[in-house]
Amino acid sequence: MRGYSHLIIAGTTGYAISTSMQLSPIEGMVVGAVGGIICDIDEEHSLINSLLLKKVPYWLRSLSKIIIGIIGIFGIATINKGYISVPRNLLVGIIYIMAIFIISGISSIINQRNHRGILHDPVLGSLILITPLVFIFSNNLPLVYVFGAGLLTHYLTDPFNKSGLPFYLGGKYCRLRYPIRIKYDNQLAELIIVAACVCLIMFLKNFTIYKSMLDVII
Repeated sequence: MRGYSHLIIAGTTGYAISTSMQLSPIEGMVVGAVGGIICDIDEEHSLINSLLLKKVPYWLRSLSKIIIGIIGIFGIATINKGYISVPRNLLVGIIYIMAIFIISGISSIINQRNHRGILHDPVLGSLILITPLVFIFSNNLPLVYVFGAGLLTHYLTDPFNKSGLPFYLGGKYCRLRYPIRIKYDNQLAELIIVAACVCLIMFLKNFTIYKSMLDVII
């Protein structure tokens, strides 16, 4: 699916659950949308990579992200140690973002022949992307829940693609694919799926299902 499709579905999800999470609709939409496209950072032709590294050739994006990540980590560590005392959460947050750059760059290089990298594995990707946020936003976990919900929508919709959803754990590389799959250039089919997802999410918003799910999680 295209990045914009993931943005719409994840943003709608964030909006739908924002009230249950005691967040504003805007906060829910933004955080959900970020969660919905973040794992695409390990796919070099994705929307998020086009936005972050627009003028960098595809073949050079993986290396660029690794270099940016390393410079970012050492840079903020040096500033914090010798010049300015950076707040802990900000320091950890910057290191987290830079680490994602490094991991995605390495993943892209390793998986050059595969459409998706390690962050698209729902198990490994969730551990890498969500676990640090639990500690960074320990005083505001609803943000993490909404981010995770957005990420989940990405994992649930990717099996509609021909390339499917990859699993690296278990020794053998495999992919999850739904019986109904669409080609990348079939924009009408993708639009129908996006519209159906948005309608379902907003339909469920009228019930207490999201609040009930939150009660179970907490």
